Amino acid sequence: MRSPVGSWLARVEKPSGTTEVRIDFTSQGLAFLVGGGHGAGIWERHGDGIVYRIREAMIGDHGDHLGYIDICQRGTVTADRLDSSGESQVYGPDGTLMRTVSVHISAVPSVSPRPPAAP
Repeated sequence: MRSPVGSWLARVEKPSGTTEVRIDFTSQGLAFLVGGGHGAGIWERHGDGIVYRIREAMIGDHGDHLGYIDICQRGTVTADRLDSSGESQVYGPDGTLMRTVSVHISAVPSVSPRPPAAP
């Protein structure tokens, strides 16, 4: 199994539709949702795959706290793809569970553009 360490462009499929995000995994076992949302969590190897959990903040248009989403995914990583599935639990601002949704994530490595060569 390949390590997920690095940055991934992910397509998130859920009942309400599909979104695109960026997920970064560190060699220290941390996971960050940095594009399309904001969150932090952990990842670890599990058998021949990985498990990762990220808590995503839900912020309103005026910066107000609307709640959070606990993302839990189990998947596999190859050189050019990360595929995972699991459930996300959505909590309101008072911490009350509002709903649980099934989510599938498919991602490819994010390639940062190279800076221009010096003249």
